[in-house]
Formats: sequence, structure tokens, C-alpha cells
Amino acid sequence: MTPLEKRIVQRLAQFTIIDAHEHLGPEAERVSRPVSVFTLFSHYTQTDLKAAGMSDETYRIIQDEERPLAERWRLFRPYLERIRWTGYARPAFIVAHEFYGLNDINDDTYEQLSELLAADNTGYRNLMK
Repeated sequence: MTPLEKRIVQRLAQFTIIDAHEHLGPEAERVSRPVSVFTLFSHYTQTDLKAAGMSDETYRIIQDEERPLAERWRLFRPYLERIRWTGYARPAFIVAHEFYGLNDINDDTYEQLSELLAADNTGYRNLMK
């Protein structure tokens, strides 16, 4: 290893975590779509929800941002309890707590979390203003 490479490795070793792995689509596309609590359960958790017994039709309904939030929550809630402790569901709870100060995703918080997510669904340029 060159001296520069060694210095870079030493500096990187001081980081708590480096994770460039993400699943965000292009920013313009992301901010043009409505978001809600169900956005947090729209990727890998799909397989957990299906393993918990959710039908493809129910999954399509909960991801349909044109439908009323309460209707979708009512369909989703029983499955949330079945996947709550899976590795794929944990990031949603971490987001709720670490970014929005909510201790859980439940009947009392899903609306507030949806509102907060929607308010933050802006482009990078808007954040820099």
C-alpha cells in the first residue's frame, strides 16, 4: 500500500460506519410522488408482508397514495405486528425515532409520521435554501 492509501485507510477506520448502499431513485422522480408511512414499507418489507400473509392486492392498496391513509392503515396494521421485529422492517422504526422523534409506528403516530415524511419530501436544492 502506498503512504496515501495507508492514510486513507487509517482515516476510514475512524468512521463509525460507511454505507453508500441506498435505494433512492432519481431525486426529481422521488420528490414528484406523494409519500406516507407506507413509503417506509415499500421495498424489502414487501417480502416480509407477503410471508405474513398479505395478498398482492392488499399490498397494492396500501401503496396506492391516492387512497385514504386511514383505509390503508386499517389494512396494514395487522401485518405490521407480524413483521415489526424483522430486519427489513427495523429501518422504518429507526427513521420514525431518529429523524422524527416518534417512539413507535402505530395507531397514534402513523398520520403524524406521514405528514412529516411528506413535508420532508423535497429536493436537495430546497434543503440548501
